[in-house]
This record gives sequence, structure tokens and C-alpha cells, in this order.
Amino acid sequence: MLKKRIRFSCINFSIFLILIIQVNFFDIFPSNDFLMNLNSDTNKYLLLIVLLFFAIIKVFTAKHYTHPNQYFQGSTIFFGCSVITIIILSTFSYNQSMQTSFINGYYYLIFPLIYYIYGTHLIDKQNFLDFQKIVTSIGSIEAFIYIINSRFINFLNPVAAIDVSNAASGRSVMGFTRYQSPADFVFFASILLSVTILLKIRKINISFYILQLIMLSYIFFVSQVRTYFLISIAFLLVILGAFLIKRFGYLIPIVGLIFIIIFLGILYLIIDKLGFFHGDRISSMLVRTEAIPYYLSQMFKNIIFGIGFPDVHSNYYLIHGFSNIYGASLFYIEDTGIFGIIGVFGIMALIYLICFFKEIGKAMMMTKNKIQFGLVFIVLIGLFPTLIPLNATRIIFMGFYLIILDFICNYNM
Repeated sequence: MLKKRIRFSCINFSIFLILIIQVNFFDIFPSNDFLMNLNSDTNKYLLLIVLLFFAIIKVFTAKHYTHPNQYFQGSTIFFGCSVITIIILSTFSYNQSMQTSFINGYYYLIFPLIYYIYGTHLIDKQNFLDFQKIVTSIGSIEAFIYIINSRFINFLNPVAAIDVSNAASGRSVMGFTRYQSPADFVFFASILLSVTILLKIRKINISFYILQLIMLSYIFFVSQVRTYFLISIAFLLVILGAFLIKRFGYLIPIVGLIFIIIFLGILYLIIDKLGFFHGDRISSMLVRTEAIPYYLSQMFKNIIFGIGFPDVHSNYYLIHGFSNIYGASLFYIEDTGIFGIIGVFGIMALIYLICFFKEIGKAMMMTKNKIQFGLVFIVLIGLFPTLIPLNATRIIFMGFYLIILDFICNYNM
């Protein structure tokens, strides 16, 4: 029997700690320049220090550093080695200090550290359920307080530049001020909660609906991140549809489909009201159409790697390109998904992707849970074009997504 409460353990505490750091302690406490340089949506020094501490502990205490059924060890190790290699090579390519190169690329190391520290631990069913409860609790709290902060009482202290700008502008849509930085965590929490239903680890109950309602409401009304909302709602509908078919046969799902069509019609009107596909939002899409070819063109800039990790100030135009449409440097690597990663890592990114997809194929062949594995993989791939979890704001989640895929491969339903 699975325990209903989260078990207290050192490793569960470490998971709680890094996740609380990731959400910046819910942005409750006022920040200053020192704290923002240490931990914010783009600065991950505190997170890296804590993870290195836990990694050292594992080196000296763990009996098993890997698990025979961890499918993504090879590609993850290659990625970590690529980061270290590019930090070193960027120093010579741009005639800058090693410290400067490290400052501009250190956060990529968070992904392999997460996979190394927690990969073997979370393959266990009870450990995975504890992890889901911690993530969902933090995610739903984060979503709820930001809904309140956006619509009613402004009491939080966001550190993300885009959120500070949105709050300062006073602009709101349907009464909601846009705060998009917490969306990465809330989306991950929503998907992870749905995964436990998909794998039948937990049952669909009232708490499931309440938690998903809170998190999806935040994603839709407050963050207004189109990709996150569309993927999370589609994933949830697939799971609920499968549940209804199994329990009631095809009659109820057919009736449900009619209501879904009506719901989607109403949803479209709300989306149009929120301006998801016009105004400033269409401008960002136009910029991406220029940014993607630009970053791909930089893939061979340094032969074996692309842009790498140059000093931001002296290489501003190299990093941000130039938009012919708007006549300014408006390109951002984090907005162009896998294409931006290829622009930074170059050939090393292509090798990583080849290794990664090879491991995906092997895992798909080995697992008995092919449908469940395939659905979660589609969710991950759906993030690759624009919101790939390999940028500073979302790097922590890449390791956890791969751990979820490992768990699905090893789980006996």
C-alpha cells in the first residue's frame, strides 16, 4: 500500500529545498541586488551550489550511483561534458576570462546534476509519489497566490524582469495582470499530477480536480503562456477521456465530446479576448520567425560549437541578432527553443539530440507502458520549439522530465 502522507527523509527535504529555491520562496520576501544575483529566474548560483553539495553527499554515501534501467545516462553525461568543454573553449574563442565563460553557461550544469542526484531515487514508486506530492503542493500554492496577486491584492515581490515590467505598466487583461515566470513550475506540476493518474498511481478525485483547476486557471488567466495551456489542457483531456471510456464505455465520452466542443468554442472566445493571437503576442511570433534562422546560422561559428558562452556586453549583437522587421536587437535564445540551443552548442547539440532520440527509441522498445511513455514524450517534444527546458529559467525541469520517462519505463502497472 502507498502511504498517503509524504515521508520525511533527507532526500525529500533536498527536493523540497531545491524546488522552493526554484520558485524563489514564492516571491513573498523583498529582494535586493545581492539576492537577485544569487537566485532569480535567470540567476541560478544558489541552486547550483545546493545541487553540488547534494551531489558530493551522494558520491560519498550512495551505494549505487546509477540504475541499470536509467535510459538517459549517456546523453546526459555528454551534455554535461559539452557544457564544460564550451566554457573552456569560449574562453579562448572570445579572449575572455574563464570566469566570464562560466557565468554565461554554468546553469546548463543543473540539468545533469538533477538527473544524477535523483534519477535512481525516483525510480521507486513510493519515492516518485512523494516527489509528485511535493511538486504539486508547491505548484498549486504558487498558482493560487499569483492568482490572488494578479487579480486582487498586489503583495508579492517578483524578480523576473518581464513580470516586474508587466506589473509596473499597470496593464491587465480581464482584470488579470500578467505574471508569466511561475508558469514553468506550475505547468510541470500540472503535468506530473496528470502522470500519476495516467499510471494509475493515484485515483481521480475531488482534490485532483481542485488542484488542476487552480493550476490551469493560473496558466490561462495569469501567465497567458499559450504553449503551456494548450499542452496541459490537451494532456488532461486525453487522460480524462481514457478514464471515462474505461469506466462507462463509449456513450459517456461521446456526450462528453459534445460538451468539450462547446467548451472549446467558449475557450476560443476567451482566448481572443485575452489577445493570445494578436497585438503584442503576434509581434513575438514574428520576431521568432527571424530569430530561428539567425541562431541556426550561428551553429558553426566556432566550428565544433556555435555561439557558446561569450560575454553578454561585448557580444550583445551576436547573442541577440537584429530584427529587420522592427529594426532592433530583439532575439532571445530562450524564446527559440531547440533552435536557440543549436545556435549555442552547434554540432554538440546535434550529437546530443542524436544520442537522446536513440535512447528514447530504446526506452520505447523496452517499456511495457508504451502509450503512457509516448504521451509524456509528446508533451516534452511539444516544448522543444519554443519552451525547451534547457534555458536558465527552466533548466531544472529537463532532468526531472527524463526521470519521469525512466520511471514510466520501469513501472509495472
